[in-house]
Amino acid sequence: MSRFVQFALFAFFALAAFVAVVRAEDKFYDEDGKEISFFDSEIGDPDFEEDQQEKRSLNIRGKSSFGMAKRSLRKTEELFTHGPDEKETLWVNGVKITWYASQDLKNPACGNGSWDPKNSHHIGAVMKGWEHGPSCGDFIRLCNPRISRCVRVRIVDECAACKSNHVDLTKSAFKRLATTGTLDEGLTTGLTMWLSSKPNPWDLSLFGPFKLQ
Repeated sequence: MSRFVQFALFAFFALAAFVAVVRAEDKFYDEDGKEISFFDSEIGDPDFEEDQQEKRSLNIRGKSSFGMAKRSLRKTEELFTHGPDEKETLWVNGVKITWYASQDLKNPACGNGSWDPKNSHHIGAVMKGWEHGPSCGDFIRLCNPRISRCVRVRIVDECAACKSNHVDLTKSAFKRLATTGTLDEGLTTGLTMWLSSKPNPWDLSLFGPFKLQ
């Protein structure tokens, strides 16, 4: 091996090591100024199970819906379904939700080009240019007063068929908020939407990468 090749390899590995160190030193902070700690549960929503029997949904986007087994009640559910905290502010009343799934989740409009959400993520899509509404990267908390349940969701996509006061959700997030607790409902109305904060700690399998674009 020539000295030139040896030097080139050395330079390459040195640069790679430097980039790795720089990336390792990247820090992100929540609204309280505390450094966000990241982890990857590799599960996302632990109570969500994939589909069994295919059905047609009545939701506005005409996506496929599926019958689901009853939700298993776990202590982990408390992590997702508690109400808004004192720092969250009411954004709007009268919100409706639908759901989208699988292939439709790929290449989100707010994505970084290398990440695709899964059905077990808690993410959503809204109309582009929703005046005074959420946009890319915002966290919201949706609450269904009929079942006293709330879920925090990250907006990562645009919904062409949605209008204001409409959020399209992943199956797992929708199922937690549906009045019947199933996907067969297709459309759920009468929710409240709250401006929420960045989660800390942050589960990558629930909310995706910190940097979207």
